[in-house]
Amino acid sequence: MDTESTSERELWERLPFVEGDVKAELLLDLCNQALDRKSAAEALTLAETARGIYQSSGAYVAPSDVANAYQGIAEALRKLDRNQDAIEVMGKAIEILQELQDPYVDNLLRTKALWCNQAGDWEGALQSNLEAIRLNEIDGNAEWEANSWIGAGITYMNIGNYQESIKCLLRAREMFAEIQMVPHVGRCDIQLADAYRKAGDFENARSYGTKALHVAQLMQERVMMAWAYLRLGQASSKRGDFVIASGELEQAYYAAVRCYSYEMDWDLIIQIQSERAWVFRMTDRSFMAEEAEAQIQTITEIIHPEWLEGNQND
Repeated sequence: MDTESTSERELWERLPFVEGDVKAELLLDLCNQALDRKSAAEALTLAETARGIYQSSGAYVAPSDVANAYQGIAEALRKLDRNQDAIEVMGKAIEILQELQDPYVDNLLRTKALWCNQAGDWEGALQSNLEAIRLNEIDGNAEWEANSWIGAGITYMNIGNYQESIKCLLRAREMFAEIQMVPHVGRCDIQLADAYRKAGDFENARSYGTKALHVAQLMQERVMMAWAYLRLGQASSKRGDFVIASGELEQAYYAAVRCYSYEMDWDLIIQIQSERAWVFRMTDRSFMAEEAEAQIQTITEIIHPEWLEGNQND
Protein backbone atom coordinates (compact mmCIF):
# COMPACT_ATOMS: atom_id res chain seq x y z
CA MET A 1 0.00 0.00 0.00
CA ASP A 2 1.37 3.46 -0.86
CA THR A 3 2.35 6.09 1.71
CA GLU A 4 -0.60 8.38 0.91
CA SER A 5 -3.16 5.59 1.47
CA THR A 6 -1.43 4.55 4.69
CA SER A 7 -1.54 8.14 5.91
CA GLU A 8 -5.27 8.35 5.24
CA ARG A 9 -5.90 5.05 7.03
CA GLU A 10 -3.98 6.30 10.06
CA LEU A 11 -6.05 9.49 10.13
CA TRP A 12 -9.26 7.45 10.21
CA GLU A 13 -7.85 5.25 12.98
CA ARG A 14 -7.03 8.30 15.12
CA LEU A 15 -10.38 9.99 14.58
CA PRO A 16 -12.46 8.16 17.29
CA PHE A 17 -9.93 9.05 19.99
CA VAL A 18 -9.88 12.83 19.56
CA GLU A 19 -12.38 15.63 20.13
CA GLY A 20 -12.88 19.32 19.46
CA ASP A 21 -10.47 21.26 17.27
CA VAL A 22 -8.08 18.30 17.02
CA LYS A 23 -10.88 16.22 15.51
CA ALA A 24 -11.84 19.06 13.17
CA GLU A 25 -8.24 19.35 11.99
CA LEU A 26 -8.13 15.61 11.26
CA LEU A 27 -11.39 15.89 9.34
CA LEU A 28 -9.91 18.65 7.17
CA ASP A 29 -6.84 16.51 6.52
CA LEU A 30 -9.17 13.72 5.44
CA CYS A 31 -11.08 16.24 3.29
CA ASN A 32 -7.86 17.04 1.43
CA GLN A 33 -7.18 13.33 0.96
CA ALA A 34 -10.70 12.86 -0.43
CA LEU A 35 -10.24 15.77 -2.84
CA ASP A 36 -7.02 14.19 -4.07
CA ARG A 37 -9.00 10.99 -4.72
CA LYS A 38 -11.66 13.05 -6.54
CA SER A 39 -14.24 12.04 -3.92
CA ALA A 40 -15.83 15.48 -3.73
CA ALA A 41 -19.05 14.45 -1.98
CA GLU A 42 -17.07 12.78 0.80
CA ALA A 43 -14.77 15.81 1.04
CA LEU A 44 -17.77 18.12 1.40
CA THR A 45 -19.22 16.06 4.25
CA LEU A 46 -15.87 16.01 6.07
CA ALA A 47 -15.30 19.76 5.70
CA GLU A 48 -18.85 20.63 6.78
CA THR A 49 -18.47 18.38 9.83
CA ALA A 50 -15.24 20.17 10.72
CA ARG A 51 -16.93 23.54 10.35
CA GLY A 52 -19.75 22.36 12.61
CA ILE A 53 -17.25 21.40 15.31
CA TYR A 54 -15.56 24.79 15.09
CA GLN A 55 -18.89 26.62 15.26
CA SER A 56 -20.00 24.67 18.33
CA SER A 57 -16.72 25.51 20.07
CA GLY A 58 -17.45 29.25 19.87
CA ALA A 59 -14.80 31.69 21.07
CA TYR A 60 -12.25 28.97 21.74
CA VAL A 61 -11.56 28.42 18.04
CA ALA A 62 -8.96 30.32 16.01
CA PRO A 63 -10.68 32.20 13.15
CA SER A 64 -8.05 30.87 10.74
CA ASP A 65 -9.24 27.33 11.49
CA VAL A 66 -12.79 28.31 10.54
CA ALA A 67 -11.42 29.85 7.34
CA ASN A 68 -9.66 26.56 6.54
CA ALA A 69 -12.97 24.73 6.93
CA TYR A 70 -14.71 27.16 4.58
CA GLN A 71 -11.89 26.71 2.07
CA GLY A 72 -12.32 22.93 2.21
CA ILE A 73 -16.06 23.27 1.67
CA ALA A 74 -15.51 25.64 -1.26
CA GLU A 75 -13.03 23.30 -2.96
CA ALA A 76 -15.44 20.37 -2.59
CA LEU A 77 -18.39 22.39 -3.93
CA ARG A 78 -16.26 23.41 -6.89
CA LYS A 79 -15.49 19.77 -7.69
CA LEU A 80 -19.23 19.05 -7.52
CA ASP A 81 -19.87 21.77 -10.14
CA ARG A 82 -21.73 23.91 -7.58
CA ASN A 83 -19.75 26.89 -8.77
CA GLN A 84 -21.80 29.76 -7.37
CA ASP A 85 -21.98 28.11 -3.95
CA ALA A 86 -18.22 27.54 -4.06
CA ILE A 87 -17.58 31.21 -4.85
CA GLU A 88 -19.81 32.36 -1.98
CA VAL A 89 -18.18 30.05 0.55
CA MET A 90 -14.67 30.99 -0.61
CA GLY A 91 -15.72 34.59 -0.03
CA LYS A 92 -16.43 33.76 3.63
CA ALA A 93 -12.94 32.30 4.02
CA ILE A 94 -11.44 35.41 2.41
CA GLU A 95 -13.40 37.76 4.70
CA ILE A 96 -12.05 36.01 7.79
CA LEU A 97 -8.47 36.03 6.55
CA GLN A 98 -8.70 39.69 5.53
CA GLU A 99 -9.75 40.58 9.07
CA LEU A 100 -6.73 38.66 10.34
CA GLN A 101 -4.49 40.39 7.76
CA ASP A 102 -3.34 36.94 6.72
CA PRO A 103 -0.32 37.21 4.36
CA TYR A 104 -1.65 34.44 2.08
CA VAL A 105 -5.17 35.75 1.50
CA ASP A 106 -4.09 37.02 -1.94
CA ASN A 107 -3.82 33.41 -3.09
CA LEU A 108 -7.47 32.77 -2.21
CA LEU A 109 -8.44 36.02 -3.93
CA ARG A 110 -6.78 34.82 -7.15
CA THR A 111 -8.53 31.47 -6.81
CA LYS A 112 -11.90 33.17 -6.34
CA ALA A 113 -11.16 35.41 -9.34
CA LEU A 114 -10.41 32.37 -11.49
CA TRP A 115 -13.67 30.71 -10.45
CA CYS A 116 -15.61 33.93 -11.11
CA ASN A 117 -14.04 34.21 -14.57
CA GLN A 118 -15.02 30.65 -15.39
CA ALA A 119 -18.56 31.33 -14.16
CA GLY A 120 -18.86 34.52 -16.23
CA ASP A 121 -18.93 36.75 -13.14
CA TRP A 122 -16.59 39.39 -14.54
CA GLU A 123 -17.30 41.95 -11.82
CA GLY A 124 -16.50 39.45 -9.07
CA ALA A 125 -13.35 38.33 -10.88
CA LEU A 126 -12.10 41.87 -11.44
CA GLN A 127 -12.83 42.92 -7.85
CA SER A 128 -10.90 39.92 -6.49
CA ASN A 129 -7.93 40.44 -8.81
CA LEU A 130 -7.64 44.14 -8.05
CA GLU A 131 -7.81 43.47 -4.31
CA ALA A 132 -5.06 40.86 -4.70
CA ILE A 133 -2.93 43.43 -6.57
CA ARG A 134 -3.48 45.97 -3.79
CA LEU A 135 -2.33 43.49 -1.14
CA ASN A 136 0.65 42.38 -3.22
CA GLU A 137 1.76 45.99 -3.73
CA ILE A 138 1.76 46.42 0.05
CA ASP A 139 3.70 43.24 0.87
CA GLY A 140 6.13 43.73 -2.02
CA ASN A 141 5.98 40.20 -3.44
CA ALA A 142 6.74 40.79 -7.12
CA GLU A 143 5.93 37.24 -8.27
CA TRP A 144 2.49 37.14 -6.70
CA GLU A 145 1.71 40.70 -7.77
CA ALA A 146 2.57 39.75 -11.35
CA ASN A 147 0.26 36.72 -11.11
CA SER A 148 -2.50 39.05 -9.93
CA TRP A 149 -1.88 41.39 -12.89
CA ILE A 150 -2.25 38.42 -15.25
CA GLY A 151 -5.60 37.58 -13.63
CA ALA A 152 -6.78 41.18 -14.04
CA GLY A 153 -5.61 41.19 -17.66
CA ILE A 154 -7.54 38.03 -18.45
CA THR A 155 -10.66 39.43 -16.80
CA TYR A 156 -10.47 42.68 -18.77
CA MET A 157 -10.06 40.57 -21.92
CA ASN A 158 -13.19 38.60 -21.03
CA ILE A 159 -15.26 41.78 -20.75
CA GLY A 160 -13.88 43.13 -24.03
CA ASN A 161 -11.67 45.89 -22.61
CA TYR A 162 -8.63 44.84 -24.62
CA GLN A 163 -6.52 47.96 -24.09
CA GLU A 164 -6.80 47.67 -20.31
CA SER A 165 -6.10 43.96 -20.62
CA ILE A 166 -2.91 44.67 -22.57
CA LYS A 167 -1.76 47.21 -19.93
CA CYS A 168 -2.21 44.65 -17.14
CA LEU A 169 -0.49 41.86 -19.05
CA LEU A 170 2.45 44.10 -20.03
CA ARG A 171 2.83 45.04 -16.36
CA ALA A 172 2.87 41.37 -15.39
CA ARG A 173 5.41 40.62 -18.13
CA GLU A 174 7.66 43.45 -16.99
CA MET A 175 7.61 42.21 -13.39
CA PHE A 176 8.34 38.60 -14.33
CA ALA A 177 11.18 39.75 -16.60
CA GLU A 178 12.70 41.79 -13.75
CA ILE A 179 12.95 38.65 -11.61
CA GLN A 180 13.99 36.55 -14.64
CA MET A 181 11.09 34.08 -14.46
CA VAL A 182 11.32 33.09 -18.11
CA PRO A 183 8.45 30.52 -18.22
CA HIS A 184 6.12 33.07 -16.64
CA VAL A 185 7.11 35.68 -19.23
CA GLY A 186 6.14 33.10 -21.85
CA ARG A 187 2.74 32.68 -20.18
CA CYS A 188 2.23 36.45 -20.37
CA ASP A 189 3.18 36.44 -24.05
CA ILE A 190 0.52 33.82 -24.84
CA GLN A 191 -2.12 36.02 -23.19
CA LEU A 192 -0.77 39.17 -24.86
CA ALA A 193 -0.97 37.49 -28.26
CA ASP A 194 -4.62 36.72 -27.55
CA ALA A 195 -5.40 40.26 -26.33
CA TYR A 196 -3.69 41.94 -29.29
CA ARG A 197 -5.47 39.61 -31.74
CA LYS A 198 -8.85 40.43 -30.22
CA ALA A 199 -7.96 44.14 -30.37
CA GLY A 200 -7.24 43.74 -34.10
CA ASP A 201 -3.48 44.28 -33.80
CA PHE A 202 -2.31 41.18 -35.63
CA GLU A 203 1.31 42.32 -35.93
CA ASN A 204 1.75 42.48 -32.14
CA ALA A 205 -0.29 39.31 -31.75
CA ARG A 206 2.21 37.46 -33.95
CA SER A 207 5.16 39.13 -32.25
CA TYR A 208 4.16 37.97 -28.78
CA GLY A 209 3.01 34.59 -30.05
CA THR A 210 6.48 34.10 -31.53
CA LYS A 211 8.17 35.11 -28.28
CA ALA A 212 6.02 32.60 -26.41
CA LEU A 213 6.93 29.92 -28.93
CA HIS A 214 10.66 30.60 -28.45
CA VAL A 215 10.32 30.08 -24.69
CA ALA A 216 8.25 26.93 -25.15
CA GLN A 217 10.71 25.47 -27.66
CA LEU A 218 13.69 26.10 -25.40
CA MET A 219 11.81 24.51 -22.50
CA GLN A 220 10.58 21.65 -24.70
CA GLU A 221 7.16 22.30 -23.12
CA ARG A 222 4.61 20.81 -25.52
CA VAL A 223 1.45 22.30 -23.99
CA MET A 224 2.98 25.75 -24.06
CA MET A 225 4.09 25.17 -27.67
CA ALA A 226 0.52 24.23 -28.56
CA TRP A 227 -0.83 27.44 -27.03
CA ALA A 228 1.78 29.55 -28.82
CA TYR A 229 1.15 27.94 -32.21
CA LEU A 230 -2.62 28.32 -31.63
CA ARG A 231 -2.22 32.06 -31.00
CA LEU A 232 -0.05 32.41 -34.12
CA GLY A 233 -2.55 30.45 -36.20
CA GLN A 234 -5.46 32.53 -34.93
CA ALA A 235 -3.66 35.77 -35.80
CA SER A 236 -2.76 34.49 -39.26
CA SER A 237 -6.31 33.34 -40.02
CA LYS A 238 -7.78 36.63 -38.82
CA ARG A 239 -5.68 38.56 -41.30
CA GLY A 240 -6.56 36.11 -44.08
CA ASP A 241 -3.27 34.20 -44.30
CA PHE A 242 -4.97 30.81 -44.38
CA VAL A 243 -2.02 28.83 -45.74
CA ILE A 244 0.26 30.06 -42.95
CA ALA A 245 -2.53 29.61 -40.41
CA SER A 246 -3.10 26.03 -41.51
CA GLY A 247 0.56 25.17 -40.93
CA GLU A 248 0.68 26.85 -37.53
CA LEU A 249 -2.54 25.21 -36.38
CA GLU A 250 -1.25 21.82 -37.53
CA GLN A 251 1.84 22.40 -35.38
CA ALA A 252 -0.46 23.34 -32.48
CA TYR A 253 -2.43 20.13 -32.97
CA TYR A 254 0.63 17.87 -33.00
CA ALA A 255 2.14 19.60 -29.95
CA ALA A 256 -1.13 19.18 -28.03
CA VAL A 257 -1.78 15.52 -28.85
CA ARG A 258 1.79 14.30 -28.41
CA CYS A 259 1.77 15.05 -24.68
CA TYR A 260 1.67 12.37 -22.04
CA SER A 261 -1.93 11.36 -21.29
CA TYR A 262 -1.91 13.10 -17.90
CA GLU A 263 -0.82 16.36 -19.59
CA MET A 264 -3.54 16.36 -22.24
CA ASP A 265 -5.51 19.61 -22.20
CA TRP A 266 -8.78 18.67 -23.88
CA ASP A 267 -10.19 22.20 -23.84
CA LEU A 268 -7.07 23.36 -25.67
CA ILE A 269 -7.47 20.55 -28.21
CA ILE A 270 -11.11 21.56 -28.78
CA GLN A 271 -9.98 25.15 -29.44
CA ILE A 272 -7.29 24.02 -31.87
CA GLN A 273 -9.62 21.71 -33.80
CA SER A 274 -12.30 24.41 -33.93
CA GLU A 275 -9.81 26.84 -35.49
CA ARG A 276 -8.57 24.17 -37.91
CA ALA A 277 -12.14 23.31 -38.96
CA TRP A 278 -12.80 26.97 -39.77
CA VAL A 279 -9.57 27.26 -41.80
CA PHE A 280 -10.40 24.01 -43.63
CA ARG A 281 -13.76 25.43 -44.67
CA MET A 282 -12.20 28.70 -45.77
CA THR A 283 -9.80 26.75 -47.99
CA ASP A 284 -12.41 24.39 -49.51
CA ARG A 285 -11.43 21.32 -47.47
CA SER A 286 -14.89 20.40 -46.23
CA PHE A 287 -14.09 16.73 -45.62
CA MET A 288 -11.24 17.65 -43.25
CA ALA A 289 -13.46 20.24 -41.55
CA GLU A 290 -16.17 17.63 -40.95
CA GLU A 291 -13.62 15.22 -39.48
CA ALA A 292 -12.33 17.87 -37.06
CA GLU A 293 -15.89 18.85 -36.10
CA ALA A 294 -16.77 15.21 -35.41
CA GLN A 295 -13.77 14.93 -33.10
CA ILE A 296 -14.85 18.09 -31.29
CA GLN A 297 -18.36 16.66 -30.86
CA THR A 298 -17.04 13.42 -29.38
CA ILE A 299 -14.76 15.11 -26.84
CA THR A 300 -17.39 17.70 -25.93
CA GLU A 301 -19.92 14.95 -25.20
CA ILE A 302 -17.44 13.49 -22.71
CA ILE A 303 -16.04 16.54 -20.89
CA HIS A 304 -18.68 19.25 -21.49
CA PRO A 305 -22.08 17.57 -21.97
CA GLU A 306 -23.73 20.72 -20.60
CA TRP A 307 -22.59 22.59 -23.74
CA LEU A 308 -24.76 20.29 -25.86
CA GLU A 309 -27.93 20.39 -23.75
CA GLY A 310 -29.20 23.59 -25.34
CA ASN A 311 -28.68 22.26 -28.85
CA GLN A 312 -30.51 19.04 -28.04
CA ASN A 313 -33.52 21.00 -26.79
CA ASP A 314 -33.75 23.17 -29.94
